[in-house]
Amino acid sequence: MDVYLYDGNEYERIDRMKYIKEEEKKINEEIISNDKKNVKIRKENIKGVEMMIKPESKLTMIFNNIKKEVEKKGENERTIIFIPNGTSQGNERRIENSTKLGRLNNVQIIRKYHIIERILSEEYNIETPIIIIENTEITYGNIKKEKDKIKISIINTIRTNNRIEENKEINRIITEEKEEKGIIINNKIKQENKINTKRWRYKEINEETYIKTIIKMIEKEEDSEYSSEREMIINIKRIIYNNKINKGIIGKRRLGYNEIMITSMYFNNIKDFINLEIGIKRFQGNMERFHFNPISLNKYSRKLFPNIETFHIYNEEDEEFDDGRITKEIIWYDISYSKYLKKKEAGNICKNIEYTYQDREEYGNTIPPEVKSLGNECFSKCSITSIDIPSTINKIGDECFYECDSLTSINIPSTITTFGSHCFYGCNSLTSINIPSIISSIGDRCFVHSISLTSINIPSTITSIEDSCFYGCSSLKSINIPKTIRSVGNDCFSGCSSLTSINIPSTITSVGYRCLYECSSLTSINIPSSVSALEHGHFYGCSSLTSINIPSSISEIGNYCFYECISLTSINIPSSVSKIGDDCFYGCDSLTSINIPSTITSIGYRWFYGCKSLKSINIPSSIIKIGNECFYECSSLTSINIPSSIISFGRSCFYGCGCVEELKQNKRIPRYCFNEY
Repeated sequence: MDVYLYDGNEYERIDRMKYIKEEEKKINEEIISNDKKNVKIRKENIKGVEMMIKPESKLTMIFNNIKKEVEKKGENERTIIFIPNGTSQGNERRIENSTKLGRLNNVQIIRKYHIIERILSEEYNIETPIIIIENTEITYGNIKKEKDKIKISIINTIRTNNRIEENKEINRIITEEKEEKGIIINNKIKQENKINTKRWRYKEINEETYIKTIIKMIEKEEDSEYSSEREMIINIKRIIYNNKINKGIIGKRRLGYNEIMITSMYFNNIKDFINLEIGIKRFQGNMERFHFNPISLNKYSRKLFPNIETFHIYNEEDEEFDDGRITKEIIWYDISYSKYLKKKEAGNICKNIEYTYQDREEYGNTIPPEVKSLGNECFSKCSITSIDIPSTINKIGDECFYECDSLTSINIPSTITTFGSHCFYGCNSLTSINIPSIISSIGDRCFVHSISLTSINIPSTITSIEDSCFYGCSSLKSINIPKTIRSVGNDCFSGCSSLTSINIPSTITSVGYRCLYECSSLTSINIPSSVSALEHGHFYGCSSLTSINIPSSISEIGNYCFYECISLTSINIPSSVSKIGDDCFYGCDSLTSINIPSTITSIGYRWFYGCKSLKSINIPSSIIKIGNECFYECSSLTSINIPSSIISFGRSCFYGCGCVEELKQNKRIPRYCFNEY
């Protein structure tokens, strides 16, 4: 896992081109006056300014570089980007708009990082008004629904502006203390020359410059209700921050009441709060300072927060308390619109309002502006012809528009992140749909039998296409699969009879069975070398497919793979293939030639059944078995060799072959091979 931290202040931008032109003009004047000293100084200034001229802001450049590194990773490798509370909205929007980092599946942007800010303050002398933690374990978490408890142990207090001797001494002390505990310390120090204190300067800390820091992270998942313990090392890959030179003296600071209260807001359970007060005497009474509950409470833990006035309900199963002291409730779990109206009357706040099927029946087809998500089956079998989804919605539930036969157009805002399964199943009149560029998940069978849909663009935020996603979209002519896709599900494009071409990017490693089943208009396809197997029924009924290139990465071809591909004339099977399933080339009427590699040991059931154009075939000596009806009615087959390695012949394997009389001369071949099955 890579962790990036950014403090939100963008590099000061000036008109550097104008500055360079003015300096060059002055240089010419000083050359005439023979002022060599000033000429030299101005040339150095120009050189420095030229290095700072970029086609984009420093901020955008930094986050674009992070994005490039993130995109190289696998889908299971996680990246966290911490943005502190002080980041301006303008900078935050610029990060999102210029890089779209937050739209990648394996990236998490976290706005609050109180603990990390303190680490940076003490370790790297970054100017922040927030006090720090040093050599102390503090529980840290950022999302209430996560059960994992994370602890951070600071293992380094080296600063970049110390004298070399000071750093060596500190490093020696820390090493002696920490190496006994097995915590890794890896410091690389680079002293900074004089910096103009009137200007904020960016620094980058990574393996090449400054310091590489490793922080020990412990995730708590104990076997009890709080869950087990496992260790995880997180490498802070790059720390990007603004720093004014500060000649402060290294010293430990103590956490105050406010700081520990802010930190404890991100604890995950009551055990953390209790341990804090038991372990550190000066923090006793921390829970009494809260006027809201930062975690879910029960009858026991409610007593530990006696001064709560605003009660947060995080999960539907959380206990509620009516003890006369609570004045307002804030509900975080999904709640129906009708229940929200009742809660609102009581002066409470609901954060996640869902428009359900029952809500629509009662309040109509217009989605209220307070709603954040559309529930399962919300508009199922509804007679609407068009709908405008407001930008407040971020999720569309399962079967939301199931069999909306009359729906011709739908406006989906850019805020939507999820389409549920069967979402647009059977929307027969829907001709086009815009999929938002931030969407992270499209459910299985999402567009099944959307028979009027002609084209679709899958955004690069999607990493997999689920099972039967576009099943039976008979009017779909083209589809763009981005390079971010890693897998394509079973029956994904089955029955897309108008699909003429499809690009499969080299990033795809898995393609499900019957993926292109009965795509009768598909003429050609390129299989990338990243795919290792052609699953059963892969090209079943692709009657227009004339050629196919099977890469050497393929090791297995499944049952019915090329079943009734009646336009396919030849196939080259690479030597990497060790297994071919039954009925693989059944009914390939136009197939004239095919090679069987020596890696194959048996010819399966009905492999070439009804291949009427097949004229000759060479059976390698590796074959020991020929399956039932293998060459059944291959009427044009005039030449076939039978190696001595074959010890088993299937029933009717040569029935109706053009070379039956020749084969009958071979006494090793049983008579039942020539009879009708």
